[in-house]
Amino acid sequence: MSVINGMNRYIAQNVSDMGDDGFRVRRMDMIGQFDPKKYLEMQRRNPELSRDEFDFLKSHASLVSDIGMETARQVKVHYGNEQVDGVQLQGVRSNMAVLTNIRVARAFLE
Repeated sequence: MSVINGMNRYIAQNVSDMGDDGFRVRRMDMIGQFDPKKYLEMQRRNPELSRDEFDFLKSHASLVSDIGMETARQVKVHYGNEQVDGVQLQGVRSNMAVLTNIRVARAFLE
């Protein structure tokens, strides 16, 4: 029991920003060396969570204090005549900054 308690503390303090009672469910996660064939197989086997499925989970998850959702894509960004490929665009629900302990900064373009 002390080993589990020590592991929970280590994770809460050094690994996770969600504390020892937080967890994250991901569609898929590559561990180790990237394998394109395995990645494509995982994409076929693990469909994306729909908004309706998220809403169902949120309404039925009675033992969690909060639940959030995020998605990300590689996109092309255009500004005037310039274009940048491969920009990571991330969409999140409004509570994700709190759930993941992210500090948001403002940048103003002149």
